[in-house]
Amino acid sequence: MDLDVARIHSVLIRYARRRLPEEPAQDAVQDTWEAYLSGRFEGRSRVETYLIAILRRRIADRYREQRRFAREVPQWSRDRIDERIDARSLLERIACEFERLPSRQQWALRAVVLEHQDRDQIAEDMGVSPNNLRVLLHRGRDRLRSCA
Repeated sequence: MDLDVARIHSVLIRYARRRLPEEPAQDAVQDTWEAYLSGRFEGRSRVETYLIAILRRRIADRYREQRRFAREVPQWSRDRIDERIDARSLLERIACEFERLPSRQQWALRAVVLEHQDRDQIAEDMGVSPNNLRVLLHRGRDRLRSCA
């Protein structure tokens, strides 16, 4: 049996690269050759056909492995872990800055933004005009925005 290893290897590499990124493609081809060398080939087909069948199975295994990983690990933990850490530190900075706001701005922001109370009622309770309440809210939000 005359086996053109270089030609078959290039066929396998091309096949794998069309379906996988470079490094996993190289690994899949390496696994294919290892399976061939384990001695299970019975000669019922061409060697190239046999190797491509093995390679197809190796590629399918890699896709299944990726899907299993995708189910086990939530999407946000893979893609946005840094964003979640940044969001947590941002919330901590905002909470710290909120505590530094003048008490009237804190009161206005807490009542309007967090408790969703009626603005006219808040202005009356604070003893300010609705326009002054709007100014207090603007200044408070502006300071919180600046720390972000």
